[in-house]
Amino acid sequence: MSLVLLGISHHTAPLELRERLAIAERDLGPALHALLNHESVREGLILSTCNRVEVLADLEAPEELPAFLQTWSGLELQPVRKHLYERRDREAVRHVFRVASSLDSLIVGEPQILGQLKQAYAVAREAGAIRGGLDALLTRAFHVAKRVRTETDLASQPVSVSQAAVELARQIFGALHGKTILLVGAGKMGALAVRALSSQGANRILIANRTLERAQLLAAEFHGEAFPLEDLNTLGERADIVITCTGAQQPLITPKQAAGFLSRRKYRPMLFLDIAVPRDVHPDVHKLDNAFVYNVDDLQAVVDSNLAGRQREAIRAEAIVEAEVEQFLQRLKTLDVVPTLRALQTQMDAIRRSELERMRGKLNGLNPQQTQAVEALTRGLMQKWLHRPVTELKAAALEPAGAGLVDMAQRLFGLDSPHSSALSSPEAPAPHHVKRGDTLRIGSRGSQLALWQANHVKALLEAAGHSCSIEIIQTSGDRIQDVPLATVGGKGLFTKEIEEALIEGRIDLAVHSLKDVPSELPHGLGIHCILPREDARDVLVSLQPEASLRSLPPGSRIGSSSLRRQAQLLALRPDLVVENIRGNVDTRLRKLREGQFDALLLAGAGLKRLGHSGLITEWIGVDLMCPAVGQGALALECRDEDEFTRTVLSSLQHIPSALCVEAERGFLHQLGAGCTAPVAAYASIAGELLNLKALVCSADGKEIIRGQRTVLLGSAEETPEQAGAQLGHELLRRGGDRILAAAASQLAQLKAPHRA
Repeated sequence: MSLVLLGISHHTAPLELRERLAIAERDLGPALHALLNHESVREGLILSTCNRVEVLADLEAPEELPAFLQTWSGLELQPVRKHLYERRDREAVRHVFRVASSLDSLIVGEPQILGQLKQAYAVAREAGAIRGGLDALLTRAFHVAKRVRTETDLASQPVSVSQAAVELARQIFGALHGKTILLVGAGKMGALAVRALSSQGANRILIANRTLERAQLLAAEFHGEAFPLEDLNTLGERADIVITCTGAQQPLITPKQAAGFLSRRKYRPMLFLDIAVPRDVHPDVHKLDNAFVYNVDDLQAVVDSNLAGRQREAIRAEAIVEAEVEQFLQRLKTLDVVPTLRALQTQMDAIRRSELERMRGKLNGLNPQQTQAVEALTRGLMQKWLHRPVTELKAAALEPAGAGLVDMAQRLFGLDSPHSSALSSPEAPAPHHVKRGDTLRIGSRGSQLALWQANHVKALLEAAGHSCSIEIIQTSGDRIQDVPLATVGGKGLFTKEIEEALIEGRIDLAVHSLKDVPSELPHGLGIHCILPREDARDVLVSLQPEASLRSLPPGSRIGSSSLRRQAQLLALRPDLVVENIRGNVDTRLRKLREGQFDALLLAGAGLKRLGHSGLITEWIGVDLMCPAVGQGALALECRDEDEFTRTVLSSLQHIPSALCVEAERGFLHQLGAGCTAPVAAYASIAGELLNLKALVCSADGKEIIRGQRTVLLGSAEETPEQAGAQLGHELLRRGGDRILAAAASQLAQLKAPHRA
């Protein structure tokens, strides 16, 4: 893979020159085909925005990129060569990661560039211009951008006047749901501020303007009400937030008028955002109690301060990028040995299966459980035998002379798989991927619910014409059944071993309950499909048909394995006895029938999938008991480099469910909490708005910090994931960090006896 990037941007050229090289979105497909017509170009991508035009390619002859750009644009490049920049190999990787992370943008931290890069990637894939190495590079770039957004505050501080208005409003009112906005004047800046505030839940919009027709047009856009400017005196008392942007030469709102508004509102707070020049709100209004006045200079000061803050955060982001560049390049080196490792594992597994088949006649007396035990034993022996050669081959791949050891291993074991390419090795083929006609191997835990989920996915894939098999893999969470999950420690209790099988190529995809999946995935793996979400609510199960949380007698014993459920239940009913329960669904139901518990708290989705809905005595509302992050959702995970499987899974993606869990997992990632921590989040979509509710609670339920955030879907201001991260940041700031630290300390003390 030999990477070359040729580009021009706002850093190197004026707008008029960038315009001449720009490629319209409708022309990207034909341009990519023209690029691929150059003999040495193996893969390519074109990114064309108002601030940059860049061509990225894996090719043998770097001089072909300027030739392509000149031919396509019709512009003689020699006179403008000084405005172009070229990046190769390592520097090209670093540049792509920085662009995706918005570190190279005109406004550092702006989110639009990531969406533009993803769109360019989608166009290139559709055109067949991305197949191997570039696919891995771009996929990793998106991961790097996600890390920068969630691990730094690069994009959290407002850098536009409208964003600053939202931030100030949140500081005064907290959540903006149900707040009323009065826009005085119908200027563009005022409309932008209204749009930003309404996207965060302020849903009652009043517009007063000298020209009523203009007010009516704007009101129609926001589903608001229009009034003549003369009605200002009667409208003011209805507004929580007043935005003024008229061309009046004298203040429209005087201290006397504002005092009247406040008096009739019983002195509930009012925020005045005066973005007019000259000012529409008299400066002395800010002297009134519960009146908060910010003019255009105040808002700009917030923006300037936050821009400086973003520059400081950019230093942290650059460190993340640098580490990711090194990791990606190291991974490219290890790709040399991947086909050999897979061939070795396939050969050993074929021998194992052949020997089992040869001995099958002597094992006829074994029951299914014993047969499964023999299968697991032989597979375990094979993995233990392979561990040392696999480890040594992976380590050798990073050394200059590693190719010799790989070749020797191929000869020793009779393998005929050539090794693939590292950076700047243009002759080598792309990494092996699953191809059409192959049987897709689905990895799953062995519980009844996990197998239902795996078979559900298998049926969906087979209906689409794909052959599938299911491989059962036991996880750490399955093996440890005698202690509460929260005290076990570590991430991925129910996913780690399955993901190891994915990385090693023993399976092609994994089916997970998303609530069990940590917010950070192993390098090289990604969640590439979220199926339609089942009901995410928790439920009460009792032998008493009419039982509910409110009707349970004091002292009732309630079984739950979730620290989140236990804490919220204790907050609602501190008079109940909450006890830990482990085991699969049937085991828990058996313990209930035996009288060990009076009731159980479970996820309703699992009971529905297993046909146990009739046992549910109460579906608990999300406002009463907030669900776990991702609860009710099934996630399909595969290798990022496996283009065929990714494409197959993407056809099953349910966009609304994916957007909701994206927001929830953004919240979880910002908190740095694991799946067993006492945190909860639930997102829902109504029209064009996604609403996210979340909480952090103490283990005893005595302290709960709740929050809520709304994001306009498709908005360039904020993605669902960013909304989740922002809500997480807010709850941490309000005391969530202290609660989580205390919970972690308590769990550490509980874990100590288990370690001993």
